[in-house]
Amino acid sequence: MLLDLFAVIVAAVLSVRGAPALTQDPQAAERPTAGVFVATDLNWGGDTLWIPDASNGSCIVLPAPFYQGTSSFGPDKGIACSLWYHDDCDSRNPSFGPLRTPGVSTPADWSNATYNPNSLDNNGIAPNSWDKQVTAFNCWKVGEAGLRVD
Repeated sequence: MLLDLFAVIVAAVLSVRGAPALTQDPQAAERPTAGVFVATDLNWGGDTLWIPDASNGSCIVLPAPFYQGTSSFGPDKGIACSLWYHDDCDSRNPSFGPLRTPGVSTPADWSNATYNPNSLDNNGIAPNSWDKQVTAFNCWKVGEAGLRVD
């Protein structure tokens, strides 16, 4: 029985040791694919999540508690992202971005990023109040100059 407990502990330590660490620094861990790091509080605090495989242009709806609860959003190096207030990432809706690493994590970041108004109503979102408003995002690969690459 003691040997079984020892084997379980060793297996747990080895499995955690090889896993990438989830960290509040969105660029700290080596990642197998480009993704985004999100947090519910400013400065990468609160609940955190790394979303892998985010560079193919697909519209990704944020899960709870990040849906209209994200205060920090950081794309990995090599991708740029647009943030959306609507779940469909439709270019007729207002968007925020494109964002590149390190993303946004402070009130000043949220105020200074590019806001793209739309042809539809803007749902009352002012350019400086996107904190905790994002519902979805889409990202694409970019080269060193920040231009889209396929």
